[in-house]
Amino acid sequence: MHFAMSGSTGILRTCISAGLLAIVVVSPTQYGREIASNVYLSPVDPLVWLTAFLWLLDIVKSRRWSSLRWPPLFVGLFLLVAAVSWLKSSPSLASLKDLFQWVEYFVVVYMLFASNLDDLRSVKTVIYVFLGTATAIVALGVVQYMTPSTEAFLIRGTFGNRNVLGGYLALIIPLCFGLILFDPSWPRRTWYGLLMLAGLVITLSGGTFIAVLLSLGILAMIRGPRVFTVFVVVALAAMTLAPPRLPRSNPLVLHESIRLYGDNNEVSRRYTEWEAAVIMTQENPWIGVGMGRYQENIGSYYGTLPHPPGTTSEHDSQNLYLVLASSIGIVGFAAFLGMLIFFAVQAGRLCQRLEDVWLRGLSLGIF
Repeated sequence: MHFAMSGSTGILRTCISAGLLAIVVVSPTQYGREIASNVYLSPVDPLVWLTAFLWLLDIVKSRRWSSLRWPPLFVGLFLLVAAVSWLKSSPSLASLKDLFQWVEYFVVVYMLFASNLDDLRSVKTVIYVFLGTATAIVALGVVQYMTPSTEAFLIRGTFGNRNVLGGYLALIIPLCFGLILFDPSWPRRTWYGLLMLAGLVITLSGGTFIAVLLSLGILAMIRGPRVFTVFVVVALAAMTLAPPRLPRSNPLVLHESIRLYGDNNEVSRRYTEWEAAVIMTQENPWIGVGMGRYQENIGSYYGTLPHPPGTTSEHDSQNLYLVLASSIGIVGFAAFLGMLIFFAVQAGRLCQRLEDVWLRGLSLGIF
């Protein structure tokens, strides 16, 4: 009987490990099936809950309650404020879906990975699968980039457009750079470097490009003044010599994606919407206009900037910090920033404390 229980536990553990890797592979996409009005189910959602069910079953059977890793206080505060905001907002199925997915991502997924990645081998496996998936997505982006008939906005990898791909690349590229600065393996450093280079070439969202350069500069300076100097020289040389040799006019596309004024000298629509979101936050500071109600409210808060009639913002060009602050208020927004800062500080501390050089590079990239 003990042998049977051990065997079933081993099978469960194998399924959980496979589920974690499957989540890493499937999650970076915006594709989903509409199951109700404005309610979409992505492929990763059922996978997360199935893996979580198997994990809880394993915890109950093996009584390994001490292995549970709970999310930090800021996560609970963020979800509490979001729930209060949702109750204020004439709750709809679409806004409930948002709240449900925030619980899924910030609690369930966090606990799944934090509780199960308890040794260096499992951490490395997940990171290499993560970067392997990123390599495939960036390769797809390169194919789109090299296809002349594909407009710049639709160089998107597995995502909806260049702006969402840019958000993904803003995670991948600094992570690769952190690993390059510490990983002793030259084959792996070559892999990270090529992934970085290709990612930078297909980055056609100006905000992402600026953010990534700043991030890389900060990481280089943390590693040391000499590394920072080399980074600056290489970056300046690349930005000077590479653009004329690229099949697209990257500097022009990047500038047009974030320029303040359009062709007719009117303020770009993205910035008039950002101003409206600031005003909406100022007038609804504590719990916002209600979770999931940003889009239906933003139109009544346009302020002093001209609002050209008939124009629409580029998809996913909103300032998502302002979307969050105006939807659930400054308390929820502060809790969200608390999450980001908490994990950044944790990663920074680990980078200084750890002896394993690969883990130090990983921690720096996560920071």
